[in-house]
Amino acid sequence: MVVILLACVEDDTGAEPVAVDVTEHGAVSCDDDRSSVVFDREELPGASDGMAAYMYRYQFGAAGIVAADFDDNGWVDLFFPEVGPDRLFLNGEGGLMESELPVDDDVATGGVAGDVDGDGDLDLYVTVFGGPNRLLAWNDGFSAVESGAEGGGYHAAGAAMADLDSDGDLDLLALNHRDDEALGEGLLAGDMPPGHPSELWFNDGSGHYTAADIGEALSGEGTYPFAGGFHDLDGDGDDDLYAVNDFGHEASPNVALVNDAGELSPVAGLDVALYGMGLGANDLDGDGIVDLAMSSWGELLLLESQSGWANTAAARGLYPVGDDRLLAWGLDLADLDNDGDLDLPVNFGFLMMPEDFAEELEETRALVNPESQRDALYLNEGGSFTEVSETWGVADDGIGRGVLAVDLDRDGTLDLVKRELDGAPIVYTSRCVREAWLVVDLRWSNPNTRAVGARVEVDGQYRWVRAGGTSFASAGPAEVHFGLGERTEAEVRVTWPDGEESVATVATRQRVTVSR
Repeated sequence: MVVILLACVEDDTGAEPVAVDVTEHGAVSCDDDRSSVVFDREELPGASDGMAAYMYRYQFGAAGIVAADFDDNGWVDLFFPEVGPDRLFLNGEGGLMESELPVDDDVATGGVAGDVDGDGDLDLYVTVFGGPNRLLAWNDGFSAVESGAEGGGYHAAGAAMADLDSDGDLDLLALNHRDDEALGEGLLAGDMPPGHPSELWFNDGSGHYTAADIGEALSGEGTYPFAGGFHDLDGDGDDDLYAVNDFGHEASPNVALVNDAGELSPVAGLDVALYGMGLGANDLDGDGIVDLAMSSWGELLLLESQSGWANTAAARGLYPVGDDRLLAWGLDLADLDNDGDLDLPVNFGFLMMPEDFAEELEETRALVNPESQRDALYLNEGGSFTEVSETWGVADDGIGRGVLAVDLDRDGTLDLVKRELDGAPIVYTSRCVREAWLVVDLRWSNPNTRAVGARVEVDGQYRWVRAGGTSFASAGPAEVHFGLGERTEAEVRVTWPDGEESVATVATRQRVTVSR
């Protein structure tokens, strides 16, 4: 049953919240059994040629995932960039079913979904190795359109959208790496070649983009970002930019740019150096400020906002476990057991390179690269992480890249979607748990119809509605999930992108849509 509520009560700050409609989609009971098996594993059928990208060059083609409800039926769909024709699986009561896409023959790497033209439908921006990047507009199916954001033909990896200039529409970021023979030669010689400049475009409101100044920090020669996007790093309510850089020890460290009315300027404290691959972003400690988990070669980092930024990975027990988990790629901070804290799935995977090159990297930089590397899952128990991938049955040893935690079957427990370059996309459907949960979907009459950039607070937990910016060349859906333990009722407090707030109290164990 769907219930319509009007939430317009005075909150404890004394401010008058904005009026919203709250649609409660009805409680979902848990009738599953996790006692012996946590996930049901499925490899999606059909052609998937990630291995061609793996053999092709730097092995980040066909590496990402985009999860979004493209057909707006309430179920999260999956897009997979590929070498050659990309793949789209639309979701519904009958499960994931492959659907047609415009024909392409490029090496797609990743992408991001967002309503770029304000028509209420989610569109899809696809990043391409060597370009041009592509914008697909949704209208009962996808069609290719000119956007002005095709890019300079660089080696694109991650992408993200946000209303950076606060004009109501979604602007666009493409993070560009670099791959050619000069990269490996420069790494060994200590003389890195210039990285490809990342690109930023401002939206004119119709889905057409104009190039903007991204600043020297990401357009200069020393950056090689794989992942990153728009996150409110200083808690002031607008989206800042964070990029995770590869080769941070030889070139530039990670880049944090604070947003001031669309102008981006560097800020210190987050400029850590690592062989950056992926990014997980959510609030671990309940202070309302985003925390950042990062994957690298031989280490995992966790930057928490504690009167400044500190790497708390060691204190929380977050580190690669075993000698076959060394090169980490995609990761996602999400509550997989609905106990109210954030867990961390991490994909590991081999990087193909000449044998003599690999030997020199190991000798000179202690960078070890086993051919078989198991994925990991770090369960958060009382603030400390325990690696449970074998127990939970998700320790795949393929050539892992992107991973996302999403609720595909609408039972309130998050499922896992993985990319492996030597196999088909993998879906791990989670068996439900008795603990309560809530999924919140925002709708807005603004051209930013999914309220990208909004912050949602439930039971002292904070989430942000995003379009891209996490994992590796991947983007999750524009909805937020909370694990709520024993709660039967919860207060949902939304801080909208324009700073206005709304408050509503709802029953747990359901999906709710908050419309303004």
